[in-house]
Amino acid sequence: MLDWDIRTCLWNECHRKHLSLPVDLLTRIDLKVVFKRWYSTTKSETEAEFRGHFEDAVKAAGLSFIGRPHSGIDDARNTAALLNRMIAASRTSE
Repeated sequence: MLDWDIRTCLWNECHRKHLSLPVDLLTRIDLKVVFKRWYSTTKSETEAEFRGHFEDAVKAAGLSFIGRPHSGIDDARNTAALLNRMIAASRTSE
């Protein structure tokens, strides 16, 4: 199922500009879903709570959010840091 950003926001923007929705977006990985699954298996009692927002995910993974939320470059950097943390933690738990 597509999230709100693609299902509503991006679809409306493409429709308004008479563009077709890029097919690649329909097969992307939803980091929120992956993070929820990962976090539910790795969280401890002392870790921050994940309430579903990106900044919460960064904090719940033990990282500090750097920059401004919704800034493309800052969100990209924080996404990379979050993915690196998830990969590193998964490797140590094997």
